[in-house]
Amino acid sequence: MNRFPLFSDILARIRGGEDWPQTRATVFSREPVLGAGSRQSSRIVFTYRVAGEIQQGQFGVTNAETDLNKDDSFDIHYDPARPSRHYYPPAAKGAAFVLKLILAAAVILVVVLSLTFLKNRQ
Repeated sequence: MNRFPLFSDILARIRGGEDWPQTRATVFSREPVLGAGSRQSSRIVFTYRVAGEIQQGQFGVTNAETDLNKDDSFDIHYDPARPSRHYYPPAAKGAAFVLKLILAAAVILVVVLSLTFLKNRQ
């Protein structure tokens, strides 16, 4: 199972995951994720079948983004060249938002460090 679902969701979206074939997935488990902030999140672990083989995946969502629970079914896209690679649009949207926050924080950090460096050189 992918240890970095945030990045795989973003990569799948870049690779055209919305155009991949679909299959039905079944929620194996939904576990709360403890973290900072007021938004409560869950990790959804699911299975799906492609060409007779069972694949497993996971994604994280805020509880407001989904009402999926154990044994619920939903549509998921999979990469026909590598069926273990999957794409679930609602999870990718959340991942893209998190990535934008991380990039914005990195830009702010670079600006602050640059200004501090320039100030100390004077």
